[in-house]
Amino acid sequence: MMFFHEKEAGEQTGAIQKCMAFLHSDTFPTEGGAAEVGSGIRCIVSKYTTLPEKDASWEAHKQYVDLHCILSGEEKIRILYTSQGKLGKYHAETDYQEVEGEAMAEVVLKEGFALCLFPCDAHQVKLQVRAGEATAVTKVVFKVPVELF
Repeated sequence: MMFFHEKEAGEQTGAIQKCMAFLHSDTFPTEGGAAEVGSGIRCIVSKYTTLPEKDASWEAHKQYVDLHCILSGEEKIRILYTSQGKLGKYHAETDYQEVEGEAMAEVVLKEGFALCLFPCDAHQVKLQVRAGEATAVTKVVFKVPVELF
């Protein structure tokens, strides 16, 4: 896991720099859109309302590192090392690893900040920051091939 403000992206890896440059480009997709960034990186823009923790599931990935960037709103993301959880079925076609367990950490992700989640970081996303208070969020997730790190 790596947490940083987008202004610090220049201090990160080339893959993260490429994502941040694309985020501020004219070719950035609109809400609900997706785009190829280059070098095998793709991005997905989504808009949703945050959920209670009981409605969220754990996930992890093997082929991609997720770079979550909040465009508006805020959400809580819970994190569990895959080695500390119980791994379920792996869905190779969508790079989705089912995971069960209890959170080891949580991060509140706000506009202007980014969170990089590696294959060892199972995560629950779209969570309410304050229980019972749903928030509208617009977020982009960059799917970065692990070999770029």
